[in-house]
Amino acid sequence: MSRPDLTARGHPRPAHAADQFLLLIDGTLAAGATRPGINPVVCARELAEQFVVTFQGLVLKGG
Repeated sequence: MSRPDLTARGHPRPAHAADQFLLLIDGTLAAGATRPGINPVVCARELAEQFVVTFQGLVLKGG
């Protein structure tokens, strides 16, 4: 998710959250390129789900 997306949805720290999400994506790409025999997509998907669930919880709780 981008900073504008997170800001528009009321995230309390959109810049920080966007950087975390980008780090997740970059790390997944790097792991896939440098570690043969692993499937980082599965782990990244689970982390991304936690990111979204946490964000939704923040929105539902009001911040």
